[in-house]
Amino acid sequence: SSGINAEYGEVKEGACHVALDCEGKRREYEVDTVVESFTLPDGSELLLDEECFRAPEVLFNPSIIGSTAVGLSQLIYNTIMSCPIETRRALYQNIVLVGGTSTMTGLPERIEHDLSALAPDGVQIDLGIADNADTVTWTGGSCLAGSVQFGSSLLSRDQYEEYGSGVIHSKFYFDDKPYVHSKTAFS
Repeated sequence: SSGINAEYGEVKEGACHVALDCEGKRREYEVDTVVESFTLPDGSELLLDEECFRAPEVLFNPSIIGSTAVGLSQLIYNTIMSCPIETRRALYQNIVLVGGTSTMTGLPERIEHDLSALAPDGVQIDLGIADNADTVTWTGGSCLAGSVQFGSSLLSRDQYEEYGSGVIHSKFYFDDKPYVHSKTAFS
């Protein structure tokens, strides 16, 4: 239920933190065990040991849970490197994190650390967290849905099934530049 998901979010954002070096942090915990306490909405206490930094490590090392996906820092790097070369420096200098997870202690520092190792030498990494990071995506979606052009920028399942994947290029791209138009063969 949404109540349980909200509680998970509170634990994740309130008790978890991202380590720059997860294995180094784990070794520290072996020597000096630190137990963190988190009070749940019902008043009960949740005691966290290594879980508070090992759980978020999945974002960077999905193989921990058997996933073949790339980690967050690698995904950001791959995305930037797939863009035209003349835009990459600007993209590295304008990374904005959004969503509740972005408020987790240590997340921006870890991404910046990892990207600095992946990015070409001399590239400056500028990373920030959006104001109202936990609600900004909802706000953006709300603005988009309320825009005048929103209806004409939709593609129905029937259109996709009738015209195939080529309809996406036909509807949203012209001369390799994205655009939204009000009258198409597919509206």
